[in-house]
Amino acid sequence: MLSELAKPELKVWGTLLKEVVNTGLCMFCGTCIAACPVNVLIPTEDERPTIKGICVLCGLCYHSCPRVELPIDHIEERVFGRRRSEGEAYTGIVRAAYSVRSTDPKIRMIAQD
Repeated sequence: MLSELAKPELKVWGTLLKEVVNTGLCMFCGTCIAACPVNVLIPTEDERPTIKGICVLCGLCYHSCPRVELPIDHIEERVFGRRRSEGEAYTGIVRAAYSVRSTDPKIRMIAQD
């Protein structure tokens, strides 16, 4: 019963520090620093982001980090209203597919197929 009531872990600076920075996955791209709305994340000389100030727990630093795995199942469920089937394992959920071509011969001469 208690596990049903437990809130999911907030994905904020502390989580990013634990999962990415301290594990050596951080490539110091600066995305987390740029995403911080209160500018408390700063670069250090040893190329690690660090915090100098009070985190407002918005989670933007964590969710903007390219080293964090995206919750694809959750995103697809929110966008498409369902999870992908076995047949969609490699393609993802596709609503429609189109094939188009320019009618201008000059464009076709310089464009890719």
